[in-house]
Amino acid sequence: MDFQKQLAHTRKYAEAFWQHEVIDRPYIAVTAPIRPTAYRWSPTFSAQTCLNESYDDILKPFCELVENTYYAGEAMPNLELTLGPDQYAGFLGGKIETSSENYTTWVLPCLDSIEGFHAVIDESPDGYFMKLKNISFLI
Repeated sequence: MDFQKQLAHTRKYAEAFWQHEVIDRPYIAVTAPIRPTAYRWSPTFSAQTCLNESYDDILKPFCELVENTYYAGEAMPNLELTLGPDQYAGFLGGKIETSSENYTTWVLPCLDSIEGFHAVIDESPDGYFMKLKNISFLI
């Protein structure tokens, strides 16, 4: 499937949908597996991938999933990068810890006091924000 062409088609139908208009049929997005594909994802796995900058660990299986999925109507592949409170704390410089045993993340305390705190996103090359930004450019 030519996803660049599909993106233009989907955008056209989505814009009509949000304007309460119908072009020639209802806006619909349907996916179905062509072949079974093992694709694993969890918040911990996603966080570990970004922290380790091992993006292929997510992107290669995701590409296999896309290749083995039928997209109908306005359906498009999407890779969800879920951001929770830990990730936002990571953007501000908090150190994110992960656990593969209980599939969770947490942030080590990074402030002694909230008084006088001014939130500034940590855009250093090895910060979590830049690592997440880097994977978004690869998609």
